[in-house]
Amino acid sequence: MDPRYEEFCLADPVFYEALGAARAGEHRYDVHRRVLPRGWRRVGLKGWRSYVPPDADVPSQGWKVHVSATPANAGEVAKTVWEYCVERRLPFKIVTTTQEFVMKNSKYADRSGSGKLATLYPADESGLQRVLEELGELLAGQPGPYILSDLRWGEGPLYVRYGSFLHRPCLDDSGTVRSGIEDPHGKLVPDPRGPVFTTPAWVPIPRFLQPELDRRNRLTVDSFPYEVVRALHFSNGGGVYEGRHRRSGQRLVIKEARPHAGLDAAGQDAVTRLRNERDVLERLRGLRCVPELIDYRLSGENEYLVEEFVDAVPLNRLFAERNPLVGAPAGRRDRFVEYGAWVRRVCDSVEDALRAVHRRGVVYGDLHLFNVLIKEDGAGLRAVLVDFEVSRPVREKRRPTLEHPGFGAPPDREGFAADEYSLAALRIGLHVPLTTLVRLDRGKAHHLATLITEAFGTEPGSLDDAVRQLTTPLRAGGAPRRKSAGPRVDMASSRWSEVRDALATVILADASPDRQDRLFPGDVGQFDGEGGGLSMAYGAAGVLWALRAVGADRYRRGELWLVRRARAMAERLPNGFYNGRHGIAYALWELGYHDEAVALLATARVDSDTLDSSLFSGLSGIGLTCLAFAGWTGEDAYRKQAEHLADAVRSRVPTAGEGPQISGGAGRPVAGLLRGSSGAALFLTAMYEATGRLPLLDAARTALERDLSACVPDEAGALRVDEGWRTVPYLGKGSVGVGLALHRYLGNAPDESLHDRLRAVDLAADSDFYVFSGLFDGRAGMVLFNSVRQGGTRPLDHDSVARQVRGLRWHALDRAGGLAFPGNQLLRLSTDLATGSAGVLLALAAAHGVPHDGAQLGLPFLR
Repeated sequence: MDPRYEEFCLADPVFYEALGAARAGEHRYDVHRRVLPRGWRRVGLKGWRSYVPPDADVPSQGWKVHVSATPANAGEVAKTVWEYCVERRLPFKIVTTTQEFVMKNSKYADRSGSGKLATLYPADESGLQRVLEELGELLAGQPGPYILSDLRWGEGPLYVRYGSFLHRPCLDDSGTVRSGIEDPHGKLVPDPRGPVFTTPAWVPIPRFLQPELDRRNRLTVDSFPYEVVRALHFSNGGGVYEGRHRRSGQRLVIKEARPHAGLDAAGQDAVTRLRNERDVLERLRGLRCVPELIDYRLSGENEYLVEEFVDAVPLNRLFAERNPLVGAPAGRRDRFVEYGAWVRRVCDSVEDALRAVHRRGVVYGDLHLFNVLIKEDGAGLRAVLVDFEVSRPVREKRRPTLEHPGFGAPPDREGFAADEYSLAALRIGLHVPLTTLVRLDRGKAHHLATLITEAFGTEPGSLDDAVRQLTTPLRAGGAPRRKSAGPRVDMASSRWSEVRDALATVILADASPDRQDRLFPGDVGQFDGEGGGLSMAYGAAGVLWALRAVGADRYRRGELWLVRRARAMAERLPNGFYNGRHGIAYALWELGYHDEAVALLATARVDSDTLDSSLFSGLSGIGLTCLAFAGWTGEDAYRKQAEHLADAVRSRVPTAGEGPQISGGAGRPVAGLLRGSSGAALFLTAMYEATGRLPLLDAARTALERDLSACVPDEAGALRVDEGWRTVPYLGKGSVGVGLALHRYLGNAPDESLHDRLRAVDLAADSDFYVFSGLFDGRAGMVLFNSVRQGGTRPLDHDSVARQVRGLRWHALDRAGGLAFPGNQLLRLSTDLATGSAGVLLALAAAHGVPHDGAQLGLPFLR
C-alpha cells in the first residue's frame, strides 16, 4: 500500500480526508498556541508551523539542524526548541500536531524524514556550532529515533544536514522537478535527500563536525557473527535481510529494529514489536509452519532477530504469477479451474498452520498474502507463516497494532476469531485482491463471491463459509449485513441515461459546497499543495467538467463555488493542467465562464526552467491549454505562447536511443502519458496539426520512441511499461497512455512498425482484471482507451469495450441506490476524475458513444 494514504484514513471512514482544523487543534502541540513576540511571523506549512523573526535574512541554503524526539517527550522538546529559538531570534519550524508527528515516524513513513520534530536554520557555520553546543546541552538525554539522512551530534537528539532552506525548483537529469541548491557556478542542482547522510561535493565538512563524521565511520559490526547477503525489505522500523553465519555459512533471515522508530497504532516502536516476535517464536518453537528462532542480539543501538531461512516462495508472488485473472489477456480460461483447485490447497494448508499456532495459545494477528511462504515439492504443498511482530497470547484481549487493510478483522473480532476472519479474506483474496472493499461495504463480499464463481467456475456455494465470516457480526445485537447482488444498474446493457444518473446522482449527493478546501471528495492528491481540491485531476474542475461533458444535469452551485475559489486563490495556484491553474481555466471555459477563465489564465507566470515537460503539471499541459484558448478566443498571444512552449519541449526531447529501459526510480525518467514523454508527444503532435511544422512531428515521434523503449511485451505479446519490479498498462503511467498519444500521432504519420506496437498495447488493455477502477490507474482507463481505438457511434458494441465495462462490476459499490467507486488503494470512495466516479462516468460515456461538442468524447486534448 502507498504509505501516503494511511494518514488520510484517520478522519473519515468513507472518504479520504485531512484532519479538520477543529480536530487538529485538539492534538496541536502547546507551543503553537503561544503568543509570539512582536514582529515574529507564524506560517502554516504542510504538517509544520514555521516561525520567522522580524527582519530575518534567511539564507537559501546551508547547514540545518534537525531535532529528534519520541511521542512521549515531543511536547517537552518542542517547548525547549521554541524558547531557545525565540530568545535568539533564530528561524525554525516544528511539526504541527501529535498525530502528524506519529505519522512521520510510522512503520512505512519516508525513512529520510523520520523522527524530525523540529528544524532550525542557522545563518552560518558559527551559528550552527553555537546551536549544536547550546541546544545540545539543553536537550541532553532526550531520546529520539536516529535520523538516517543526517549526521548525529554527540549522543543526543540533534542532527545536521546541508541542504536547501527555501524551496527553489529545478529539473534533475530525468526532467523531474526537485528542490534545488546552488552549486559554486550559480546553477541550481537537486538537493540530495535520502536515508543516508551525504553532502554536495563542493561543500566541506566544518571542522567541528569532523569528529562526529569520523565517529560514525568507525562504527563496525566485526563482533556481529552474521553477514548480510542482500536486503529483502526496508521499512522505517528497520530492514529485513538474507544473511549467512560467518563461520558455518548457514542461510538466515536477519530482522532489524531501530529504537523509537516505526511506530504503530499503539505508539509502539520497532524494538518493542521485535522483542514481542522473539517471545512468540520461542513459544512456537518446533512447529514446521513457523521459522525457527536462531538468535537475538543488540548491535549498536539497534536490535536484531535471527531466524531460519525458509526456502520457499512468498504467496503474493505466486498469486501474481499464477492467477489467470490478473495480468493475462482476456479469454484464457484453461487455467482457471486448475488455479481454483490450487487456491483451495493453499488455504487448507494455511488453515492447518493457523490451527497449530492456535494450539500453542497464540493469535497470529497478521495473516495476508505477504506473510505466507509456500513450499511445494514432492512431499506436497506446505504453508509457512512469517512475521509475528503483532502476534499475542490469546488471553491478552488486545487488537493488532498493525494490519493489512484487506485482511485485518473488524473491531467485533477478538482472539482466534480475528484470524478466522483473515483466513476467510484469504480464500476470497487469492481469487481477486479486492477484500479491502469489504470495509467500505460488508455486503460486497457476497457480490465478490458471485463474480468469483462466474469467473473461475468454482462450485456454487464453495465460498459461503468465507462470506459468512466476512459479513456476520459476532457481537450481540449486531445487524446482519445485507446480501449484495451487486450494482442495480447494468453498466453495459442499461440505457445510457440510467447509467449516467446512477453515478452523477451519488457524486452530487457527496458534494460539500460549504467547505473551502474542496467541493468533492477524491484522492489524497487534493490535499497536496495549493488548490488540489480545485484541480482537474483530483478536484472540482475535473468533476464539474466531466458532468458537463457527459450530459448530466448542471450543478450551478458547484460551478459558482469553483469560480469563487479560483478567483480567491488565483495568485497561489500552481501552474499546470491536471494539478493547477491551467486545467481549472480550461474547465471554467468549457462550463461557460469565459471571462473568469481568461482572467485566471492572466495570472499565470510560466518559468520554463522550473517546470517539467509533462502533461500533468508541466509545459505540455500548459501549452495544450494555450493552444485551446487560442482556438476559442482567436487571440494570437495564446498561440505564440503555445509555440514558444513547444520549442522548449522540443529542445528537451532526447535523440533516439537515449530513452530509459526502465521507467522511474534511481533518477530515470518516467514513461507514460501524464508525466512521461508521451505527454510531450501529444503536445507536439497537436502543435504540428495547428502549424504544419514537420520538425514538431519528428520530435513527437522521438518522444514516443523514448517511452516505447521502456515498454516490454509479456508472454502473450501485451506491451506494458517496465518499472523494474512490475510492468504497468495504465493510462496515467503505463502503456495505454503511451498508446493514446501514439494513436493521435499515427493519425498524422502512418507507420506500420508503430501500428504493430499500438496493437500490442491493445492487448494490455484487454486483461480480465485491474486492481483499481479509476481512469488514470485502473480499469476505467482501459474502457476509455478501447473506446477511442474502436471509435464509431457506439464503441460498447465491440467486445473489447463491453468486456472492460462489465469488468467494472468488480469494484462497483451500491451507494444510496446509485453507483460509487473506490479511489486508489481501495481504502475509501472517490468522486474525482483521476481515481474516482467522475473518471468512471467519463469512460462509460465514451463507451456508450456520447458525443462532446460534435466529436468523440475523451479526455481533454485526446478526443
